[in-house]
Amino acid sequence: GKANPYTSLNGHISTFFDKTGTLVVRLSPEDKKAFEEEYNSPPFVQHNSVMNGYVTIPQHLLQDTTRLFQYFELSIAYI
Repeated sequence: GKANPYTSLNGHISTFFDKTGTLVVRLSPEDKKAFEEEYNSPPFVQHNSVMNGYVTIPQHLLQDTTRLFQYFELSIAYI
């Protein structure tokens, strides 16, 4: 919480900011795969481990709040 602000539902983290300020979103396996293909997004790595189920939001997507909100909705629906 304090070091890495996050959102959660029923104890499951859906989004968070890592220590560098990067926004990370949890998605279903299907949505994660589609996201990684559409945005050419590499796996999210934290503490030298791949965080399965999470994608890194690219900087340019932060400007498209309508599209970004869709990923928040997908995250909530998944968890």
